[in-house]
Amino acid sequence: VLRQRLQQARAEILLGLDSTALPDRAAERFGFVSEDRFTRHYREEFGETPAETLAARSLLLARLRAREFGGA
Repeated sequence: VLRQRLQQARAEILLGLDSTALPDRAAERFGFVSEDRFTRHYREEFGETPAETLAARSLLLARLRAREFGGA
């Protein structure tokens, strides 16, 4: 059950459809009361923190947008 909740939270962070994509909101949405525990379990499961996932997603989107609009 824990793994499923973590995967759902990660999917929301990666998809970034709305404000639930923020790590703290995704954690809350999937029943994690303690942000510290959520972060610890998330890092154990995925090898990075939720904030690192969000940052990587943001970087990837910026690169894709740059390509789409003729950037490097």
